[in-house]
Amino acid sequence: MSLDVGLGGFSSVVGGMGVVRVGHMCMMRRLLVIAAFMMLGSFPVMTGRVLMMFGGLRVVLRCFFRHR
Repeated sequence: MSLDVGLGGFSSVVGGMGVVRVGHMCMMRRLLVIAAFMMLGSFPVMTGRVLMMFGGLRVVLRCFFRHR
């Protein structure tokens, strides 16, 4: 049942690709490039937040072990 639904969706996508014009493909490429730049731009922000979280964990562990 679910395999039939999955293959039905795939065949409709492949069938619809024959109708897509070249201008629309260029637009899709632009959207993918914009999404890639946004993803690459958010990587340093995510890394900084993870490092900040580990810094906070370090402070908590220091306080915990000093009061023992």
